[in-house]
Amino acid sequence: MSVALRATTLGVGVNAVSFTCIVYVGTLYLQTALVYGPLSAGLALLPITVVAAAVPVLAGRRLARHSPRRLLAASFAGTAAALLRLARATVPADYATDLMLPLVVLGASLSIAFVVLNQEAISDVAPDDKGVASGVFETANHLFGGAVGVAAYATVLTATASHPGGDPDGYRAAFVLAVGGAIVLGSSSALSRVGRRALQACTPTRTGRGGVRGRRDEALPLAVADRGCRSRFLALRACTSRNASR
Repeated sequence: MSVALRATTLGVGVNAVSFTCIVYVGTLYLQTALVYGPLSAGLALLPITVVAAAVPVLAGRRLARHSPRRLLAASFAGTAAALLRLARATVPADYATDLMLPLVVLGASLSIAFVVLNQEAISDVAPDDKGVASGVFETANHLFGGAVGVAAYATVLTATASHPGGDPDGYRAAFVLAVGGAIVLGSSSALSRVGRRALQACTPTRTGRGGVRGRRDEALPLAVADRGCRSRFLALRACTSRNASR
């Protein structure tokens, strides 16, 4: 398994667990602690869906200008901050400030992280292995989000609530657990080698003979994500080799 695939598998697992916190813990918090009806609870969570659908479409080109590592770091930081806001679990709660604001942030951070992770998962995988890599990536997404996340949150809710029903202590503990995962595991994924290879190939670092600019990683494998970057790198490396042999 490649380094990028390991990092993105960890990242998408954290992203899925954070989303499950909203779908599972958030829904219980709305319906039991805040006494929302089923329809009201569904509408209350609507901002996260609307923002998640709009951000990649409206800001896709601007986001593409930034490195994957920077986008992931910002996304996981935003996710942790929004979940920390929800961890207050105030009863009663003001919808605009206590609920809608963090949901809007989560809609942006979770969707950006998923798009970046999805792209980087197969960035340095051989063409014949891309199907397997995609399967590993999607398995981590559903396994952590749909199984591990729900089991962890259910355990925390049961262990920390002083009485069944609308006790906010259990919801606070579950949200704090999600915050810790986003900070610790999300940081590990964002600070890994995700996105490093393609960026290094396009970053000039020194000037060789004849004024030809070299690259940071001369031993870069041929399988880089950006074909234009790869072509420029190969042409520049060949030119540098010719000048060095003169």
